[in-house]
Amino acid sequence: AMATNAICPDVPGDDSGNGTNESCTLLGCDASTAAPIALAENASSRAARLSVMGGSGSLLLLLPLLVMWASSGQARLPLIGEERHIRLQGAAAIPPPRSAIQHGCTTAANDSTCGFHVRWAMQQGIIAEPDWYPGLSKDSSFEAFQALLHERGQHHCPKPCHAEVMQMMKAAPSKTTHTTDPPKRCGNDGRATIASRVSCFFCFSAMIPNSSEEALIKAQLDMQTSIFACESWAVVSSDHRWLGQHNGQDVFTTVVRHPMTCRKGHYGVGGAKTNGYLNSGFFMAVWNLLIDEGRPWGFDYTAKVDPDAVFFPDRLSGHVDKYKSKAVYLLNCNKWSSPKLYGSLEVFSEKALQKFSAGREQCKGKLKWQVWGEDQFMQECMALLQVQGQGDFVLVGDANCGGGSCSDQYRVAFHGFKTVDGYKNCVAWAGYNTGKNPYK
Repeated sequence: AMATNAICPDVPGDDSGNGTNESCTLLGCDASTAAPIALAENASSRAARLSVMGGSGSLLLLLPLLVMWASSGQARLPLIGEERHIRLQGAAAIPPPRSAIQHGCTTAANDSTCGFHVRWAMQQGIIAEPDWYPGLSKDSSFEAFQALLHERGQHHCPKPCHAEVMQMMKAAPSKTTHTTDPPKRCGNDGRATIASRVSCFFCFSAMIPNSSEEALIKAQLDMQTSIFACESWAVVSSDHRWLGQHNGQDVFTTVVRHPMTCRKGHYGVGGAKTNGYLNSGFFMAVWNLLIDEGRPWGFDYTAKVDPDAVFFPDRLSGHVDKYKSKAVYLLNCNKWSSPKLYGSLEVFSEKALQKFSAGREQCKGKLKWQVWGEDQFMQECMALLQVQGQGDFVLVGDANCGGGSCSDQYRVAFHGFKTVDGYKNCVAWAGYNTGKNPYK
């Protein structure tokens, strides 16, 4: 009887999505010792080798090259892999397709989770938000950006092999990811500015790429409504998708490495507790990604919002300010035998998510999440971790739980509007402009 969500994550038991392990396979790296192989030879040995290979005719053709090599003394073969990349040092430097592993360090693979986010930081992040990358510039090397993400524990980035880069990053700690006790509460776009008397929010949606959900998210970005009216936000998807622009900067999805395939539940069949999609596994991967990146920290509340939910975060403070500094989440449907958490809008306090962060493996190990929708998993996990659910049954006007009119000025969200036109109609009925970027 739980609310459905169109995102279909995984086959029960699938625990993929945490990036790939890389091995020492490049020429110049000894896989048995993880130590560099010597790439130098002297000029005389090269000449001898060439004379054996080519005879006098070939030697004459190669004589100019031999003279150049001989004059350089202990010349080296052309640089490859890790060594070549370290010498490049520019924003255009792209890491080799595989990493040379040396003494427990490695340059992230180009197609890894870390590699993707490093390239984004080099090409877009440093331009849009330079304060996020202390000590770096658009000309800093790939390893320098990787070192910063590694020091922050983000995107599964390994330690890079350039010792000078690591030393530099130790002298320039992160200013953007709070893990414990942020010194001030959140401000514009999640950066601490001044303490606020009302609650501030990190909000996110999970989106199926190339779907009606993507069209809805793009419309919300244009209108600056829903999650895009929160202090900080993210759109999570299994694919890297361009969504539009915000403050003149391109906006892309945050990629989670997890398949968005699933089976649909039928209540009572095979133990299923919902007629919706059994998507707990996918949302576990989403929550793990956001928590590991530190996205909820420094915000009073985190809101998970379905793409087809019309959501007005400016109304949410009036519902949750009284719970500030407490470990709580909101139960938003009282249609059944006991209050439920419906997935169209899920609201958790920062302290509730701190408990979830510490106990999520316990929930995964002890609960029968394989036969649940993600909202039931979160409710059951909160109960296991002794996080209190607070009933707020006028929070959402949900078609799956009694409905509600978009003209209701007290409700925070309305669900579900599957088309852009229907979504905009609800926004207009609620008293907001549906033009491009009007929402503040």
